[in-house]
Amino acid sequence: MDNGNLKSLVIIRYRRKSTEGDERQIASLADQASALNDIERHLNITETQILDDVEESKSAKLPGRFGFNKQVIDPIEQGKANAIICWHADRLSRNAMDTAVLVNLMDTGKLHAVITNQQIFWNKPMDKFMLALMCGQAKLENDNKGINVKRGLNGKIRKGWRPGVAPIGYLNNKTKEKGERDIVIDQEKFPQVRKLFDFFLTGNYSVRKLREVVNTDFGIRTRKTRKEGGKPLSISHVYHILGDPFYYGSYSWRNAETGCYDLHKGNHTPMITEEEYRTVQAILGHTERPQPKKRMFAYTGLIRCGECRSFVTAEEKWQLICGVCKRKFASEYRECCPFCDTSIEKMPHKKVLHYVYYHCTKKRMAHCSQRAVRLESLEAQIDDKLRRVAIKEKYMYWALDVLKEQMKEDRTIWKQAGTSIGREESKLKEQLTELNWFIIKQENDGWTLMKKEDALQQRDQLEADIKDSEEKRKEQGKKVEQCLIASTDLFDYAQHARFWLQEGTVEQKRNVTKALGSNLTLKDRRFNADLEYPLPEIAHMLEIAPEMSQEFEPTKKQEKKTFSTSFREKIPSLLPG
Repeated sequence: MDNGNLKSLVIIRYRRKSTEGDERQIASLADQASALNDIERHLNITETQILDDVEESKSAKLPGRFGFNKQVIDPIEQGKANAIICWHADRLSRNAMDTAVLVNLMDTGKLHAVITNQQIFWNKPMDKFMLALMCGQAKLENDNKGINVKRGLNGKIRKGWRPGVAPIGYLNNKTKEKGERDIVIDQEKFPQVRKLFDFFLTGNYSVRKLREVVNTDFGIRTRKTRKEGGKPLSISHVYHILGDPFYYGSYSWRNAETGCYDLHKGNHTPMITEEEYRTVQAILGHTERPQPKKRMFAYTGLIRCGECRSFVTAEEKWQLICGVCKRKFASEYRECCPFCDTSIEKMPHKKVLHYVYYHCTKKRMAHCSQRAVRLESLEAQIDDKLRRVAIKEKYMYWALDVLKEQMKEDRTIWKQAGTSIGREESKLKEQLTELNWFIIKQENDGWTLMKKEDALQQRDQLEADIKDSEEKRKEQGKKVEQCLIASTDLFDYAQHARFWLQEGTVEQKRNVTKALGSNLTLKDRRFNADLEYPLPEIAHMLEIAPEMSQEFEPTKKQEKKTFSTSFREKIPSLLPG
């Protein structure tokens, strides 16, 4: 073994890049080849010393590279070569096993040197240590990258953004920095994919027929990338779109600890509703759907049975009308019609039926006679209650303007009251100061004019009176704003409650019903509620002046104006209330 003698070396050139793409590599294969040529010229290594030139595209994170094992290690084991030249030590190994192989070859005298752009590692103790250290450092960097990537992915999930490439119809927002990028709507493809769902929801299209329509009529194409894309959708891609919960606002992501896929709520703009998504799964005949385990219903836990006082719960049913035998059956957990064995997925002209029923849980009385009521009927009755307190938009603005005018007068009155309280507070503080001086003087004189206990008790009383005075003065300033906020909330509810009931989210519908009143009951399929004050006052005023009542859907906000109407004199009690 000739340590330090370059002319005695038989060398294998080794170049490697991982499989992630040239643009993400430290140096491409061509760049590495140029660097190795420069090293050979600098060290006067001749072409006759080069046994082989090996290149491969394979990650060194794990052992098992074919080119490294068969074309580099085996010739050295067989004595055909005794040196390796590469651009950097991390090109040879990023894992402990391959590093151990290289060091072992040096220990057995078969590997004389590893030549890199930075230095030559001869078969010497310190050089072997440095070679193992640099390969170990490459492994550490690789491990840290994995940890950092996982941390970044978990951060995006916590923020409500699905990691990875956005599905068709959406785009990854590259205008923001890495780690802060969100998902936005693709203005071109979003309406096209929405139309795909609309066509499939009719029940008149199979997936194969739907694919033909979207590819020919809609012109939907896969996302164009540097190497591929811009192609018509495949059948599997259409299936993936129809079954992806991302389009209704959620996404599934694998849990690293359990290995299972969890459903997360996304912050992106949904394309369809959850109801439409579930209908699509019923049309497809999916027995298992990636959806939340617990379904949220708007009115559960709010309404009690009018007969047994148990809470009212909700239950949903999915049914299909077979397009072949025209018979109706429960479609949940079924893949075909129970009457004619036609596959749900291939069934032509099928019709999906979805019902939500509210009924008594019967926990307090097992033989409760109350029957279930359909969601549509229940919401119609709640809407009828809200109709009694619904006011016009222009009246809301008028009432708020009048309230603000009154608040100005009240502020003046409360300001005067606050001034009076402030004067009394100043007097109390003066008395407390005098009392403190008196206590100090009597302490020095030996308490001849008054008992010490009585003086301290009087001081405690003065301090308590001053504290009460300060709190009273602060409350005077808050009353005006609190009154205005409460009045604004009341009129906002009276003007928009019916709209929120029809068009709002589950949480908005729940809040609207909860604010309606107390003792919400359901008996004989009739919904009842005791209106909370001041809603009965508004209902009474609407009976006196029906012209105050509003249409169903609020109009666009008009310019605020103060005006006089025929009902203004009829309802003087509203303003004090």
